[in-house]
Formats: sequence, structure tokens, C-alpha cells
Amino acid sequence: MNLMEQWRSVAYNEATGKEKLQQLWAAYFQEEKEIYAQLLKNPDEVVKGTVKELADKFKVSLMTMTGFLDGINDSLVEQNPIDDLEEDTQVNLGFDKALLYKNMVAAEADWLYNLEEWNAILEEDPRIEEVASCLAGANCGGCGYASCADYAKAVVMDGVPCDKCAPGGPKAAAAIAKIMGGEASAVEKKAVVQCQGNTEHCKPSYDYKGIQTCAAAAALYGGPKTWSFACIGLGDCTKVCKFDAIHIVDGVAKVDKDKCTGCGACVNTCPKKVIMIDAAGPRKPVVMCSNQDKGAVANKVCTTSCIACGMCERTCKFDAIHVVDGVARIDYDKCKGCGMCAQKCPKKIILFPLKDDPYPPKPVVKPAAPAAAKPAAPAAPAEKPETKAE
Repeated sequence: MNLMEQWRSVAYNEATGKEKLQQLWAAYFQEEKEIYAQLLKNPDEVVKGTVKELADKFKVSLMTMTGFLDGINDSLVEQNPIDDLEEDTQVNLGFDKALLYKNMVAAEADWLYNLEEWNAILEEDPRIEEVASCLAGANCGGCGYASCADYAKAVVMDGVPCDKCAPGGPKAAAAIAKIMGGEASAVEKKAVVQCQGNTEHCKPSYDYKGIQTCAAAAALYGGPKTWSFACIGLGDCTKVCKFDAIHIVDGVAKVDKDKCTGCGACVNTCPKKVIMIDAAGPRKPVVMCSNQDKGAVANKVCTTSCIACGMCERTCKFDAIHVVDGVARIDYDKCKGCGMCAQKCPKKIILFPLKDDPYPPKPVVKPAAPAAAKPAAPAAPAEKPETKAE
């Protein structure tokens, strides 16, 4: 049994007790961290030697070094024959810096990609600063990273998409794509509230006197409105928006599309999950309802809810809209933006919220063809002159 077979039989043995495996991996991760800390101090040096020599160099056991070689192999410029390792097998640790960092992030190994030795290495790539200069600098977190600087590093080092800076919009995405040698989407992303359950359409079911937040109200019978899938309207989304782009109007959150940057902060904080980021743009419709119940039940408690009648589904010629869990949902990869589903919706809840006029275009009625002229009646035959008999 070679070294790799021995390592895997120990480290991945299901017969070993859970507690022992946890202890084994905890010890391994600590030693792995120390080896990487040493390697990253001199990232351009290619460490070489036999498996035993490297184990002695880093003061770890043969099994630990074998596991380390297994973990780093996909990040090496020249991979080692890890499936045939013996003590005297010649190996190298010449890693690709960007690839190693990317693989650490993908593996969610934060104890490795957060090593302070990475700071000097990551700053070496001038594209990080170039990308950072293209960003809005809002540090809103909409991209999924704690700061604009962290997002810039992720774009360069991890290959993260270049269009995640919502405040920067298509302009920033295009500039970053140019730096990274790719292309960016030209569609500007905006938040949309998929609910029209205002005080007229969705009445309160009880007088809520608790903490005035949506999160607190949602914990009490699903919220104070008769419909548990409706926007609660206490403004948790307004509190997290840094751009003053969302407000409560008549009991429902409304987005100011001119101010919205699509950062997603409101989406993340909404306890009812009725806010979405519309990445399809103004040309395609949105189902303005988040119902998940049967149509008959929904219609009784909210007069503007989707009733799952399926009219939109039957109307669409592109198989782009289907009723799922009580509500119509659009497949934007298939949707052509024709608006036929919106025209046919009996509840008028399929709209174009990012357009100035959110209502669907009226169907074009072709004028009737003029009636064909009736053919002229044939002329009467001429009468023969009468002849007198002699």
C-alpha cells in the first residue's frame, strides 16, 4: 500500500469514530496552515525533494505531508504523481498563486485564504487596484463581499463575475470586463417588490402593537395582514437601503427605480422574501405576487393575488411562464418580453415595473378588411322588335 492509499484509508475511513476523525482533521488543518504560511513567505521559490525530505523540512509526519500533497496538487504548475507516492518519490510544491488562492476560497478554507501572508502576494497584481478604481466605493455589500476592495480581489484572484457592483451598474461592469478581458451584461439590475397587497387589497387581520419591524411582526402568526405572503410594510427594507430608494407607500414597499442601484440589501433583509432583483431589465415582465397558496384561498384574503388560473401559461408561445407552488413564475431565459401573458392575466398582476408605464401594451387589433364590392348585375337582354304578320 503506497503512501496515498495509507493516507486515504485513515483520513476517509467511515469505520473510524466521528470523534477520532474530527481530532485527526483538526490536527491536520493546523499543520497544513503552518506549511502554507512558510510557503507563502517565499511564493516564487519552488520547494522540491522526496516526500520524506519535505516531511522532515516542515517537521510533520509522512501521513501529514501526503495529505498536504493531495490537497495542493490541483494548484501546482506541475502536478505530482500523488497516486503512486512512496517515501523516495520526488515531488515539488511550485504552486500557481492565483489558482491556489482561488481553490482555497472554493473549498471554503478560510483558515488558509485568510493567512496574512496572502496580503503581500495579492497586492502584487496591479489589476486589483485597477478594478477597485472602477467600483462605486459604496461598500454596500450587495456584491456579497464586505468591501469594494474585497470584491476587487475576488474578481482578479477568483474569477468572480465583473457585474456584481450594483451601484456602479453597467458602466462599472464594462470597465472591469475590459480590464479582465471579458464581456459584461448591459442590463441594469433593479429591485422589484413582488407584492401589491396594500391596505385596499389586503386588510389587517389584527392590530399589531409589537416591535415595529417586519422581522418581529413576521414571527407573530406570519404578520398582521390577512395574507401571510404579503409585504408587512413596517420598513425593514427602508432602513438598510443606503440610497433612499425604497419607501413604504400605503402599507407596501415601493422602489424608486431612478435611485435604486440593485445592491440587494433590501432583498436580504425582507423576512417575507417578496423583494427580488430584476436582472432581466425593463423589457421583460414580472409577476407582482409572492403567493404560495391555492388560488381560491388567496383570492379571499388578497384581491390582487395570483390565483394560479394558468391563463398566462396557456397563452405563452415560448414556454416561458408556469404556475409553481400557487403562483406564476417566469423563465427569463425563454421569455421574449412580448407581454401576451400580462395582457391575458385576469388579475392584472403581471406588469413591467421598470418601465415608465408598467402596464402591458394593449393588443394590436388589425382593422377589418373592406368588404369586397358586389359584382354588377348583368344587363337585361335587349327586347326583340315585334314583327307583324301579313
